[in-house]
Amino acid sequence: MKLKLIWIMTPALILLFAGCRQTATPSLEEATTASPAATLETTPAPVATTTSTLTEESPNASGPVEAVPTRLGANYVLQLPRENSVPDNWAMDRQPDFRVPDRQPGENYRFACLDLPARSTGTASVGYRSLEGMPSVFIEYVIYESAESARAALEDMRRAAESCPEFQIGAGDSATAASLAMIEFQPVGEASFGASLETSNTASGELTTHLLKVLQDNIIIGINHATFTADGPPASELTETLAEVAVRNLSGLANDY
Repeated sequence: MKLKLIWIMTPALILLFAGCRQTATPSLEEATTASPAATLETTPAPVATTTSTLTEESPNASGPVEAVPTRLGANYVLQLPRENSVPDNWAMDRQPDFRVPDRQPGENYRFACLDLPARSTGTASVGYRSLEGMPSVFIEYVIYESAESARAALEDMRRAAESCPEFQIGAGDSATAASLAMIEFQPVGEASFGASLETSNTASGELTTHLLKVLQDNIIIGINHATFTADGPPASELTETLAEVAVRNLSGLANDY
């Protein structure tokens, strides 16, 4: 029963540190209210399937046909880490998706315990999970109009992570107690920082999520790697490998949508 509850709640928690506000569910750079895999949001984000045919193989070809981006943000979606980047006993549980923020210029978003200025123009994301239920990872590319805007957003997030050792996600019976502490990862990208998010909820139990934010050109890569606290911390090797794959995939892709 506990695994079933975690499976349902994790996409909602993914929305704590995601990137652009949607009409109903903010993403990784712009939310902080629910969270083991990425953002602390209390409402699960809808699963989109608009990119499911971008890597089809032609039945008449000897090998895979080169993917041709035909949808908004497809170039970013195509560069998200794929199944071969996670362990063999993992599977995709959030399909590749691209979203454009729905907000007014200058609107703020909640990150941990601080309100930060929103700057992003779009977010590509995907999620993977162990077939046993946990651990899980949520990966997103939060896109900005310029490298300067992306760097300023990263520094805002770093400041919030350093300023919010304890806070609460949500309210009432569904409230989640959260604590956040800076941790070290191997340097990657142009700039980066890491944090460990501890959450406790009567439904999901105690979870530990390692958050890694990486600046690459005009993009902030977010890797959110979650597991049960009792099982020990998420494997840093996987978190760092996914970040390296993302940086490599995104090289030279700035402002391409």
